[in-house]
Amino acid sequence: MNASAWVRGQPLTSVRYRAGVAGLGLFLVLAPAAMAVVEGTACTSDPQTITYGSLTTCAIDPVGDIDTYRFAGTAGQTVHIQVTRTEGPGYPAVRLYRPDGTVAAVAYATFYATLDQTGTYSILVSESSNAAVMAYILSLQRVASPSADARPIQNADVLSDELNPVGDVDLFYFNVCGASTWNVQIVGTGGGYSLLYLFRPDGTQVSSGASLTYALTQTGPHAILITGTTLTPGSGTYNLTLTCLSGDCRNTCDDGPNCFESGTGATYMKVCMSGDGTLEEFQSPAGYQQLPVAADNREGYALCSGTQVRGYDAGLDESGFGPATIIQPGGPGTFPLSIVRTTTDGVFQLTQAFTRDTGEKDLTVAMTVKNLSAASVSAVKLTRYFNGDIDNTGADDLYDRTLDTVWGTQGPAGHGLGLFAKSANAHALRIEYATAWDPQGGGGAERCDVTGVTPAVPDDYAGRITYSLYSIAPGASKTVSIVYRRQ
Repeated sequence: MNASAWVRGQPLTSVRYRAGVAGLGLFLVLAPAAMAVVEGTACTSDPQTITYGSLTTCAIDPVGDIDTYRFAGTAGQTVHIQVTRTEGPGYPAVRLYRPDGTVAAVAYATFYATLDQTGTYSILVSESSNAAVMAYILSLQRVASPSADARPIQNADVLSDELNPVGDVDLFYFNVCGASTWNVQIVGTGGGYSLLYLFRPDGTQVSSGASLTYALTQTGPHAILITGTTLTPGSGTYNLTLTCLSGDCRNTCDDGPNCFESGTGATYMKVCMSGDGTLEEFQSPAGYQQLPVAADNREGYALCSGTQVRGYDAGLDESGFGPATIIQPGGPGTFPLSIVRTTTDGVFQLTQAFTRDTGEKDLTVAMTVKNLSAASVSAVKLTRYFNGDIDNTGADDLYDRTLDTVWGTQGPAGHGLGLFAKSANAHALRIEYATAWDPQGGGGAERCDVTGVTPAVPDDYAGRITYSLYSIAPGASKTVSIVYRRQ
């Protein structure tokens, strides 16, 4: 490893390439030439820890050098690894090792692989003949589920971007909500030639090329990976176009709110759930909204392990969860209703089952967390929260909490909404100022643990219950329940 050796010189002036396969991958053969400055984040240690979406510049120097990179992978994820030689006569070779030390893949320059173990993977980069030096750039991306830095694209979009520096890889994704036929096309607008690779949600590759038209049947996020064959730094500009030709062309798979009504007047109750399982409305009695539909008054959930937030959805903002699957045999507005979501890292599945008691004016949500990975996950926490505007207004709300309940009430009319911990599992209750909870401001809605406050005067607050699920073994599930009840 030598990141500082390749810093000055002239650009490559003579280049030839040929494509070939050695198990997996595209490889390039370049004529020797002088060195030029290479952009990117320089390697600083060996081994070095990298993350999805990273670009790392380094060098095989001296002859026989081997550079090691490590990343955290989860069984079921599909990763794309690319090593592009940027200077020198050498030619890259790549090996991927599983957490148990066995070889997962051996390839020249670029390949993709579906991980079958959870833990720390190792990437070893060397010069294929161990007889030459070279500078290179390493790209690591996750195509299933797409890396957090993936750029969303929707039907009829035309997005412009650039592959820069040499060895850069761009990642996009779009949602497929049902059987449909799509065209994806890339057109170079300056510099060298770029290719796109299309991946299904299960990590299998659909195809590659400059223009692809395919019928897609898997629902969920499909990844579009862009890589180039250009060796001229900064010259790979392009336009990416996505067009739905037939079938289910929705950009998002949220089927809208499921609403349930009962009673009249003082006994009236109306609750509405989004297609992702967050409450959009809780009206009871008639005319009194406890969770107004206004954009800044929402309800939702977050799932964490240790200090890592696996996913959250606060209604007006979300991250870390994939598209929802709605199970509702009787159709919209009927029970039973279950909503299933998987975290985008593929580790957890969250199933929410909704039931209603019209006599008690309450709604019960049973939340089941399943570990989809091959390893036990510790310190798992699941939180449910609401930012209520009791009796249609928020600034005059009074919040209080007991050992198992967070209440939001409003003085003049005396109505309120309570969030109950129905399960006996260990739990904590917290109250926050609504401004501190705001997910669009990086607030507590994005986390499972918050400090909280003890309200003394009416104001705008949010309440939550956080369950400690502790460790969940591979393939195992744990279920807890909460209840929303009108006072």
